[in-house]
Amino acid sequence: MKEKRSEFDSHRKIREVQRRTLREEVCKMKANMANIYAEIERKKSRYEMSKRLMGSDGDGETKSEAYFVLKMAQEKEMMKR
Repeated sequence: MKEKRSEFDSHRKIREVQRRTLREEVCKMKANMANIYAEIERKKSRYEMSKRLMGSDGDGETKSEAYFVLKMAQEKEMMKR
């Protein structure tokens, strides 16, 4: 009986250690996910800000980066003349 009790206690201790390890892993994963979501939000806000700064044309469409590159190239060409 004592042997079974001892065996039961050792299995219980092993399970407690496993449970603790799993809880720590879950905590690390949650922290990692929070960092990922924060990075996503930073990138979203940076994108929205750059989109606002680019402005829009008369139709209400947002001007692309290519539009501004072409516009600057045209302005440089006009200044050379």
